[in-house]
Amino acid sequence: MKSFDFRPASKPTFYFIGVTTSRSSIMKVFPRWAEHLGLGDVALRGIDCAVHDEPAVYRRIVAFLKDDPLSLGAAVTTHKIHLLGAGGSSLALTTYLMHFHSREDLPTRIRVTNRSKARLESTEAVHAKINPGIPVTYVHAENAERNDAVVGSLPPRSLVVNATGLGKDAPGSPLTEAAVLPMNGAAWDFNHRGDLVFLDQARAQTEQRKLHIEDGWLYFIYGWLEGIAQVFDVDVPLEGRRFEEIRRIAEETRM
Repeated sequence: MKSFDFRPASKPTFYFIGVTTSRSSIMKVFPRWAEHLGLGDVALRGIDCAVHDEPAVYRRIVAFLKDDPLSLGAAVTTHKIHLLGAGGSSLALTTYLMHFHSREDLPTRIRVTNRSKARLESTEAVHAKINPGIPVTYVHAENAERNDAVVGSLPPRSLVVNATGLGKDAPGSPLTEAAVLPMNGAAWDFNHRGDLVFLDQARAQTEQRKLHIEDGWLYFIYGWLEGIAQVFDVDVPLEGRRFEEIRRIAEETRM
């Protein structure tokens, strides 16, 4: 783990457990959101961990949060540091897709790639408990070329998601420059800052492949608002006029 002094909080404090927390947009956004939402005198502190840090590090952090009265809770970049196995954001997305009530809304097929066989097995174990019957392929992709092959095999109108930290907390992309995205498909990069190589690769094919492109900005906003709502026990709107005002505040810090 990188430097953190574990001093008790002097005011109600929300923590951000990640990899490069000081560079996150939330450090600029949170004070303005806190004022707008009337949270009072509160703080946000970052705790930086190494990617795939030692389990003892996570246990120490959890124990600190549990024992300190003014440490109210934390947001965690689970897809990078494993407080939740199999990649938090990828697992969240795929399990959400499996929870649609209408059969017509279910995806035809899901493909999950990962460099770690253990994480794929963990994902498959979770899916097995809730999957309503969607065919899922789990691909051990030890390199970007293997991901290229998976993406190249997708039918038109498929969604390709970069749920890794590549392009943000680590350089690069899960794909090579030779990857061909699906015609009339969509590319979604969960990252919203960094060199965003995957996003650049997708944008380069936008016209030729007729792609819809999304970065991780709205994902960032929704995720943090949900965390703030739970930690501070406040009602935070996720749509409508009040949400648009909160979104505007975040956009101003992004410029």
